[in-house]
Amino acid sequence: MRLLARGLLPAFALAAAAAVAVPAARAAAPAEIHSVVEGRDAPSQRSVLVLTGRRMTKLRSFVVSDPAGQVAVGPPVLRSRTKSQVVLSLEAGLPAGTYRLDAIDSRGNAATASFRVGGGVDAAALSVGTVPLDRFSAWEDLLDESKVGTADVQVARGDHHHDTRYLSLLGGTVQGGLAVQGVLTAVGTGDSSPMRGTVTSGTGAGVFGTSVDGPGVSGTSTFHYGLLGASTAATGTYGISTDGPGVTGDSLNGPGVYGRGKTAGVRAFASSGSAIRGEVNGGSVDHAVFATASIPVARISSAGKGFFNGGTQVGGADFAESVAVRGDAAACTPGTVMVVATDADRAFAPSSEAECPRVAGVVSTRPGVLAAPRPCAGDDAGVREGEAPLAVAGIVPVKVCDEGGPVRRGDLLVTASIPGHARRAPRRPEAGTVLGKALGNLDSGRGVVEVLLTLR
Repeated sequence: MRLLARGLLPAFALAAAAAVAVPAARAAAPAEIHSVVEGRDAPSQRSVLVLTGRRMTKLRSFVVSDPAGQVAVGPPVLRSRTKSQVVLSLEAGLPAGTYRLDAIDSRGNAATASFRVGGGVDAAALSVGTVPLDRFSAWEDLLDESKVGTADVQVARGDHHHDTRYLSLLGGTVQGGLAVQGVLTAVGTGDSSPMRGTVTSGTGAGVFGTSVDGPGVSGTSTFHYGLLGASTAATGTYGISTDGPGVTGDSLNGPGVYGRGKTAGVRAFASSGSAIRGEVNGGSVDHAVFATASIPVARISSAGKGFFNGGTQVGGADFAESVAVRGDAAACTPGTVMVVATDADRAFAPSSEAECPRVAGVVSTRPGVLAAPRPCAGDDAGVREGEAPLAVAGIVPVKVCDEGGPVRRGDLLVTASIPGHARRAPRRPEAGTVLGKALGNLDSGRGVVEVLLTLR
């Protein structure tokens, strides 16, 4: 059965009890009234009637009378009208009871429907599994339908696709559970929330939705949030998934996901994989744009290039490139002096002769920038097997020895005969043999000092 909490007026908050009318016998009149729902204008508490049916634009005059046939209230005022719906405003609120609505169309044909005011749904009755049938708008239909109630759940079953009458719960509270076979629709007006789930104790969900192939909970809005989650001390909206995204946002013309917060607008955590992953379909769309007061200050293009107005700052101490190593790459430990290899292009090897003019750099200890001759944003980023990070600029720790005498701060350094080491340069070093300038002292033996790389 479809359960419909009808709040059909954009300017009215419907009161807590209403009933869908029992239609009169089908007449030959062109206009038909299938149902009448009574609600209240929130400020004035005047009754508002919502009529649904067919060819409603033909209706011209309306009269509301009580069971005795006495006119119950002054002539209703027409508020709006469509082919299937008419909205009337009364001069006062109708007392609880049964009423009759008579209408005349443009051809003089009469249309009549009965409706109830007051009663509502007895929450206590629902909680013990009993439903007073006269409290429901489609009570005549329920006489021929199966109805099962228990202390934990109220199940109303039936098929009302044969006409336009539905079971209507307007206002009130259901204690326990409410199980619906079919569709449960809640329509609110103004600032009201037509459907609300509240858990006063325990860890149960206020609203819980499950689905096999579609969304468990879906929300749409024309000018506001399609789905809004709020919390005082925990997560406002929380998504859990076994194999798919926990939370997904799609938008045609705006942000798919928007976050705003005091400490972080969006915070991401991943136990494996990527905490944040952005994808574009190519073209000129940027992967990310960072702005201050709506003015872009940094962005990452779809090609992976970064643009930063204020420059960049890294935690390393040199610029290095991942290069191929001839021989045993494992022997090229940080601080090893490297020279250009003679048996392969774009390859390097540990130094092994004094004052070698092929000196190229030093194996980096902690590069601030590591470059590579290939895409480096995928899973194979970094230094590959058989390669080493060759520092060619900046300050880097270097293996040195006393082969050319004690090393003092400011001394120029060249390669030593000891493999992978540097020594103090002679007074007039040959062009192309200088590795850099020492920034530390070595009195004797071998050690490691920091060196400002100045290849020349």
